[in-house]
Amino acid sequence: MEAIDLAHFEFSESNLSSVARRDDFRLRLPTKPIYLNMAKGIAERFLRAHGLKGQDLANVLVAFKEALANSERHGNGSDDRKRIHLRFSAGHARLALLVDDEGEGFDHRGLLKETLAKSPTQSARERHKMGQLGGLGIHLMVKCTDYLEFRNGGRGVTLVKEIGQRTPTRENRHGDAPR
Repeated sequence: MEAIDLAHFEFSESNLSSVARRDDFRLRLPTKPIYLNMAKGIAERFLRAHGLKGQDLANVLVAFKEALANSERHGNGSDDRKRIHLRFSAGHARLALLVDDEGEGFDHRGLLKETLAKSPTQSARERHKMGQLGGLGIHLMVKCTDYLEFRNGGRGVTLVKEIGQRTPTRENRHGDAPR
């Protein structure tokens, strides 16, 4: 499956709707704010087109935005020569968003274990004492998804939302029905 390169994508309502209705597609984007914002919009369209709404939609978008921000800031170091690779996948009972960067990775097992052993408040206070902001990202991603998995030595994360058996929405009923 070829990835759509957002740096060369023709943004129109028709193109965006067509991409978002697909059950499985990949995006590749430069590490630049404009493309990150475009990816967020495509993610929201994808989730809506595949039946997610309300608080579930809001939660998955929070997790996705956090994963995307982490790839930009920590993974790629905001280096616009590096790319972020995304995959959107819809199955009968789940939606998955995969976010990969071209960074060095990190000790995701250690960080996940350490983070989940603390309350979100404790994590944020510790980061604040070190003169840094944050400390809530992994807590948010865990809380806002049904399944979270770090991959590729910490260079990728999979976010999954279980949705039960999908039925085609008005947007995807013709030609792009769920498998």
